Amino acid sequence: MKNKIYFIGGAKGVGKSSLLNSKHIMNKGLEIVNTGDFFNRANKIYNNNVKENAKEDMLDYLINNSPLIADTHYAGFLNGIYSGKFERGLYEEELNFLDHNSELELILITLDPQIALERRKQDIRNQRDLNYDNLKKEIEANQLYFAEYCSQLQKKRTVIENIDYDISEKNLNKIITPFLF
Repeated sequence: MKNKIYFIGGAKGVGKSSLLNSKHIMNKGLEIVNTGDFFNRANKIYNNNVKENAKEDMLDYLINNSPLIADTHYAGFLNGIYSGKFERGLYEEELNFLDHNSELELILITLDPQIALERRKQDIRNQRDLNYDNLKKEIEANQLYFAEYCSQLQKKRTVIENIDYDISEKNLNKIITPFLF
């Protein structure tokens, strides 16, 4: 049986990490891996091909350490900088590799841009873009690429609209629970 990897993605500030750090999810005993950490690490150790090396390291880790939860973004800033343009986090070959070597579950955490903007304004831990139009584009890009991932892999589209934290936490808990036992 293949090991389970939960890809839980969405735009920055929609509440992915908060939901994943809830006691109900943390008590499941699954490692939670922030995929951005692989890119931060690669920036420090590789002189060339940073993105390619980060993806290779990440894919290797995910496959060899599952079951786990990957806290991720389905859309990333093009060239790592905010320009209003986005690219897929993983491409067809990389997704196929993950799906072939694990049981992959894709989940999108999303939120109305206005609510996300209000939450960003209150979040003093992270300095995030407070431009509504930029945030809306980021949320839409994550929704688009999530749909492409699901279509490519012929996976069910599981979307959690994170308006009410307690309800979202219960919904996520229901999704993850059946596959652990």
